[in-house]
Amino acid sequence: MRRWWLDLGGFAVALALAAAVVLRWRSGQVALLSSTAAPAIRLLALLVVFVQGCADRLRGREEPGGQAAERRPAAGSEDMSDGAGPSGQGSRGMSKEAGEEPGPAPQLEADAFPLADEAALGRWARLVAGDGFDAGPGKRLALALVPMPEATPAQDPRWLQVASALEALADAAGGAEGEAFRTRWRAHVEIRKAGGSETIAELQALLTTMEALPLLHAGLAGYVWRRAAPLPAGARERAELLGRLERHLRACEALLKGQFETGPIEFTAWRSKAAPPVGHSGLRVPKGLLGAARSHYPGSDAGTWASEATLTLTATDGEVTLLRAGRAERLQPGQRFELRRLDALWAGRPAKLRHDELGDMSLGAGAVASAWDVGPRLTPAGREQVRAQVAAAQRGEAQALERLRAILPAAHLEIRRALAEKPQAPGSPGLRTLLELFDG
Repeated sequence: MRRWWLDLGGFAVALALAAAVVLRWRSGQVALLSSTAAPAIRLLALLVVFVQGCADRLRGREEPGGQAAERRPAAGSEDMSDGAGPSGQGSRGMSKEAGEEPGPAPQLEADAFPLADEAALGRWARLVAGDGFDAGPGKRLALALVPMPEATPAQDPRWLQVASALEALADAAGGAEGEAFRTRWRAHVEIRKAGGSETIAELQALLTTMEALPLLHAGLAGYVWRRAAPLPAGARERAELLGRLERHLRACEALLKGQFETGPIEFTAWRSKAAPPVGHSGLRVPKGLLGAARSHYPGSDAGTWASEATLTLTATDGEVTLLRAGRAERLQPGQRFELRRLDALWAGRPAKLRHDELGDMSLGAGAVASAWDVGPRLTPAGREQVRAQVAAAQRGEAQALERLRAILPAAHLEIRRALAEKPQAPGSPGLRTLLELFDG
């Protein structure tokens, strides 16, 4: 029988070896572990985990409610962190006068999760989930339609792929909603093939028929935004579409977060020799997904639409209202804010905004601006600075490309012009990547 002091000595040796390895790592030296030293490292790791676990248990006993207790803000305080809710996404320092709704605030329905029950969740799952071999109907339409370049001739065979994906999606949805979706989106495709343009109201109808299926798909929602962004529209009309798109994208984020909790939607092939029963889809929607998505929806933001391709501005003078997520917030002189792709600005009278690097930009009385068209509102000096950055990035300068990413709303139109002129320039691939980020 081994003596206790042999065990103690072995432990001391193992601890010394582990300490030596850690010291060599900290000094940047290479440490090679032999088959003899490796168990010592494992023993040390187990010891560290054991001690940390004991400390966590003791800490949990000392704190009220245990270590999982929520840290709630004190009474009378307000959670001002980014993404704390749909109204606080990236809007640091926005004025919040109680009961005031300045400017043309849009009229939106109550902000509720769009899938009302398990039946609606099942219909959504059949439209977005794949079968293990192919993407779902919604994704197939997005993959065919979203990358279609502007002014693509009607004879291009890629339009046949769009038509096939559109018909398959409408057939999968079925019913009156599926027919309404087919009619409206067919008309949209025909307008694009003819090189025509649509109105904001017609693009709102695209979103309405999509949500009626119900089809919640971030790629198709981004497509609607891209088609609507260059169109002229009044402040209320544009803010209404952007507010609806934001809610749509928040619902997509909530469903994604819900699947992180409950597990993903799964497809199981029919294994019997007999025919499957009528209505069998092979999809298994995890239990609790609807409840999890509903619980995440109030605090969900629009994902990368809330955090990427933003422009930090300062309101210097005039009367400027920020239209965001269905609400209107009047900006005070000297107030900094982030303009996102889902935001709009309305000026009640001539006003100026300032960017720290690019300088001033002007808004006329009654003007409506968005992330799409802030670039042309810069002064000539600011526009020339943007052109210089784009030219440097097209020559292949990585630093210029990174600077453009920080001012993408102000630079994307100039990037499009440069790519049309020199599509094969050394830095053109990087500029195309920036445009894909901006376009969603």
